[in-house]
Amino acid sequence: MELNFFEPFLTSRKENKIKKDLIPFIILGVVLVLIIAYTVYSFISVMFLQKSIDNIENELNKPNMISKIREVEEKEQQIKEIKSEKAFLEAVDSGINGIDTVTKSLMELVAGNVTNNLYLSEISVNLKEISLSGLGKTRLEIAQFEYNLRATRLFENIYVENIRYNEEQDAYEFNMKMSAKSEIYYKNDADDKKAGDR
Repeated sequence: MELNFFEPFLTSRKENKIKKDLIPFIILGVVLVLIIAYTVYSFISVMFLQKSIDNIENELNKPNMISKIREVEEKEQQIKEIKSEKAFLEAVDSGINGIDTVTKSLMELVAGNVTNNLYLSEISVNLKEISLSGLGKTRLEIAQFEYNLRATRLFENIYVENIRYNEEQDAYEFNMKMSAKSEIYYKNDADDKKAGDR
């Protein structure tokens, strides 16, 4: 019998060498198993998703669901129409408010230039022309009124269409036409903004 004290060290080196040779194969095997598992998982997930899509499509293609979808689309169309009508009506309302403001300002401006013995019986305002009818005790009163309006520099094309004496009222009837310059509209917008800021 031979005693070799180094034998345990020699066998452990052989076992370590075998273990080191197997490590790459073990890692490769684990990687392959993971790849195969991920592939199977992805395939099964895709199958379940496709089945879910098919179920949803079948539900959507049912007659009662199609009618509900049409109802929803009609309601959405009605909502769009209502919103567009609302926007239109808001724009119209804003325009009407602007016209009211301009008309009120024009009336105040005209009234502020009326002389003592002159009375306006009719005022007509449209977008392009302002027509005034009234009575004046003298022709000079009517001329002074025309002069006062010209002096504001906010009116143009001011002319007296006719003046005739009315014996019953002992006054001169007159008809006057004019148009407002664009500045009066901007002036009114600025006045509105100042009033809104207060």
